[in-house]
Amino acid sequence: MGKIRKTRRHFEIRRKKERAEKYKKLKAKYLAAKNEEERKQILEKLARLAPFVGVEKWLENTRKA
Repeated sequence: MGKIRKTRRHFEIRRKKERAEKYKKLKAKYLAAKNEEERKQILEKLARLAPFVGVEKWLENTRKA
C-alpha cells in the first residue's frame, strides 16, 4: 500500500471512530433528556450529522439499550 493510500485510510478510520463516539454521546443525551423539546433537538442534530442514518432505525437501537 502506498504512503498516500495508507494515510488516507488512517484518516477514514479516525473519522469513523469519531463519528461513532459522537453517536454514542448523542444516544446518552437522548436517553437522559427530560422533555420532548430536548429530544427533538438531539434528533435534528443527528439528522444534520448523518442524513444517511434513518432516525427511526437509530431510535429503535436506542430503545433497546
